[in-house]
Amino acid sequence: MGRQALALLAMLDAACAGADELQQAAAEEFRKHPDYAIITSFPGLADLTGARMLAEIGDDRTRFAELEGKMEMTVKINRPENLFEGFDHTQYDDEARERWPEEFEQSRRNTATMTAEDVERMQRELTAAMIRMAEFMAAGTPVGDAAVQAEIHTQYQGMCRFWTPNRDAYKCLGQMYVDDERFKANYEKIAEGLAEYQRDVMVVYADERLGE
Repeated sequence: MGRQALALLAMLDAACAGADELQQAAAEEFRKHPDYAIITSFPGLADLTGARMLAEIGDDRTRFAELEGKMEMTVKINRPENLFEGFDHTQYDDEARERWPEEFEQSRRNTATMTAEDVERMQRELTAAMIRMAEFMAAGTPVGDAAVQAEIHTQYQGMCRFWTPNRDAYKCLGQMYVDDERFKANYEKIAEGLAEYQRDVMVVYADERLGE
């Protein structure tokens, strides 16, 4: 699992390129919208998360009038015991070793004593955490809700056993879960839309809890 964490680092450079400028521009435009105050009054919706929601649903208030009372939103959640069974975590070793030699060696030392049973247990824990997040999403729980943020805090602490991302790195990691189809596919195997929900939860957590 430590090597998997380092493998994610290997892709952060590309994911973070231009992210700050794009986020700033999106936030500035969103603040000009007439519904800005209304949208950001909802728990968990700030400049960026509010802008994303507006982009997804639009601002035509008559858009869903004809569907009112006719459609119930449902989220199907798959519940595998171990989503990562058989995953080869060594496939990213060379790239991680080249980009972050010190971190790679530290992670290698931290995981050197892990048995196959240890790895499987961590994979099962990660799978269970993804399912819990999907349950929050299915219930319509705001990303800033205390219970949701407690869940992501537990996930962050688990990640810190191998590397400790700062605010920007953690937000970029969340965006990578959406942008990179390889990672998004894992979340989609649990529930459709989970990658985006996970990202938004991580953004709120990073903005409120993490330093630069």
